[in-house]
Amino acid sequence: MVNSLQAVHVCGVPSDMGGNSPGARLAPEVLRSQGLVAALQDQGWCVLDRGDIEPPMSPILQKSLAPSFAGTTNLALRIHEQVAWSLQQGARPILLGGDHSVALGSIHAVAAHCRQQGKALHVLWMDAHADFNTPLTSPSGNAHGMPLASLCGLGPKPWVHLAGHPVALHGLQVSLIGVRDVDPEEKRLLDDSGVSVFDMGLIQKEGIDTVMKRVVDAIPQGAHVHLSFDMDVIDPQFAPGVDTAVPAGFSVPMVRTALAAMPMLDSVDWVEFNPQRDVDNKTARLAIELLSCALWAGFQPATTPRLQGAC
Repeated sequence: MVNSLQAVHVCGVPSDMGGNSPGARLAPEVLRSQGLVAALQDQGWCVLDRGDIEPPMSPILQKSLAPSFAGTTNLALRIHEQVAWSLQQGARPILLGGDHSVALGSIHAVAAHCRQQGKALHVLWMDAHADFNTPLTSPSGNAHGMPLASLCGLGPKPWVHLAGHPVALHGLQVSLIGVRDVDPEEKRLLDDSGVSVFDMGLIQKEGIDTVMKRVVDAIPQGAHVHLSFDMDVIDPQFAPGVDTAVPAGFSVPMVRTALAAMPMLDSVDWVEFNPQRDVDNKTARLAIELLSCALWAGFQPATTPRLQGAC
């Protein structure tokens, strides 16, 4: 068992099969080449890079839901196994997407771990989109627009009950932050779900500090906190390297404030960075900075720089 106060397991998922264009599969490699692991080590974390979880099929853009569905299901099972192992070791798993469908595997593993430990779970889902479609409501059929709905019990049975698990989440366990692009039928499902929605209209009206206080106050004491962070929550002028850019998003100071307000994070998805759409590595550098900020929030590990060796 590792020292849970310091250990971080980084794992890449080079897959874009859940999206509508290629490129997100390149993100783990680019984030590593831009210094992600060193940035976390410099904060004092003991970082173990677990390498990549390779997709079970060729990571190319899928043209129909059927192959994407099968591939996403099989990849989610592989992710589940890896994240479950890291949690059993007492480490904080950091999953580098890839598109947001990878959260199916990570959050099912986190939810199972919390059930075993008798621990509450709260998910902070930061995204321009609600990801609350199902195959019956989605205009595009893209898997990366469905994971949160499936985790909350709406969607294909293999996703809802991944690895034979019960439904991973109920709405009150989820705070959806920064959303500003929701399909009509998706909105109906979301409104009935119990998910707490803090959209950009509310954030602009009340201010990010006030909204984040409401978010944090709703997290049960001692809960496992999982952050699922989609880079498109940030306004595309600051983070151009995403597949589904939506204007009027977070500024960089706003997203820093949001992350700094969070309690200690126990697990993280960092997704939807597409290097093929980036400009001079602007989004890559920002992703590394913000992930470092997120891990630093709520807890400061022992300041032993550049820890080496197995964690």
